Amino acid sequence: SLLRWIASQIHRSFLAWYEQVEPVDGFGRVMCQHFVQMQSALQSIHTYPDTESQVRRLMTCDLLPAHAINMNTLLELVPLDIRRQVFSLE
Repeated sequence: SLLRWIASQIHRSFLAWYEQVEPVDGFGRVMCQHFVQMQSALQSIHTYPDTESQVRRLMTCDLLPAHAINMNTLLELVPLDIRRQVFSLE
């Protein structure tokens, strides 16, 4: 309902959020199990398990145009020198 409210009230906006996806790959299974053990299960990860379903979710709420990319794709958009600098911090 929050997404529908945003679509009805804010007509010119850019939304970005970090949503867990891909619950069936190796990392996703570990991630989901971790949150279950923390008694904080991810409520919508199986309903919207990938970027395509996230786009459909946004379109259903009339948030158009709607696009979704994963973090690996986002990182590819960051210039290499900045990526190296960021990764050297860890």
